[in-house]
Amino acid sequence: MATRRLPVYVLLDCSESMVGEGLAAARRGIGSILSRLSVNPQALETVHISIIGFAGKAKVLLPLTALPDATMPPIRLGNGTALGAASELLAARIRDEVSRRDKTQ
Repeated sequence: MATRRLPVYVLLDCSESMVGEGLAAARRGIGSILSRLSVNPQALETVHISIIGFAGKAKVLLPLTALPDATMPPIRLGNGTALGAASELLAARIRDEVSRRDKTQ
């Protein structure tokens, strides 16, 4: 039987509007998510996390990674806020990375 995997995707605004406290708060929030999940034995076995950053364009900052191996990626701020592109990239990543269990199993 295959191990179940729970994918967690985070969309992160990397636009210049996040400079200063906004970026610091985002870093703290992601750090908090990682640390809180890391004390849960079930989460340690199942959670895989990915971070998609977006400013003028969207890109994967952290590919889908098992929780014990996940670390905060470097974040570079840029111009623009391509939330639509981030949503499209998220949909593509889910389509490519998440398999659905056969309901007959």
